Amino acid sequence: IDECMVDNSCNPLTSDCVNLFGSYECQCKSGFESAHCKPDLKCRSSPCKGIGSICQNKKGTYKCSCMPGFKMIDLDVCEDINECLDNQPCGRHQCQNLDGTFTCICPTGFMFSIITKNCEDVDECQMNRCDKLTTDCENTVGSFRCVCKEGY
Repeated sequence: IDECMVDNSCNPLTSDCVNLFGSYECQCKSGFESAHCKPDLKCRSSPCKGIGSICQNKKGTYKCSCMPGFKMIDLDVCEDINECLDNQPCGRHQCQNLDGTFTCICPTGFMFSIITKNCEDVDECQMNRCDKLTTDCENTVGSFRCVCKEGY
């Protein structure tokens, strides 16, 4: 009797039935493993190295790639790109490299504008820093001040 021709427990999507003398055996297809032919998850062993690495399971293998802000320096190794070394992203202001990105450092009361590549004054009055009932807010370069309304 060919047990593969009658009712067997092999999943045709993940395994092939092999007829044996008096029995049968499920042999995993490529990309599947273990007694129950589960997907072969090569990424489970973390073959891609370095911060910013991405592992993608492929049929019977895997593929490493890098997140934005990182570059492949070896077959399976990602490394941060130091954006501060590329074309002065902060203009004349200080650039701080971070994993996968960077930030431009401005003095207190200023915020970096990617458009102008300059540190621009923050209007703290837009942030409701003063008590509107008793004071008026005056934005100053790099700061602000609350000026008492008449009678307060």
